[in-house]
Amino acid sequence: MVHYLIEFRFYGSAKYEIKKLIDEINQKFGLKSKRAIPHITLVGPFSTNDETKLIRDFNQLCSNHSLMGFEVKGFSTFEDSKVVFLDVNPARNG
Repeated sequence: MVHYLIEFRFYGSAKYEIKKLIDEINQKFGLKSKRAIPHITLVGPFSTNDETKLIRDFNQLCSNHSLMGFEVKGFSTFEDSKVVFLDVNPARNG
């Protein structure tokens, strides 16, 4: 069975702003971080034996919905690891 993780990776100015935040946190707390990859995990990890269906369903889902804005509300950590994460919420439409 193959394992998957579906994520959105930040690009452009958002990517650099998040990396800047990571650097500030690392410096403030004296952390030595591995290479950070700013992203939002959409789903996963999960497993399937039907990759064709996974791709078809994912493409259909993305095609039937418009892009969603989001807001960064803050950050926190997972207690059992050294992972710092951003608290991201869907943006309210006006």
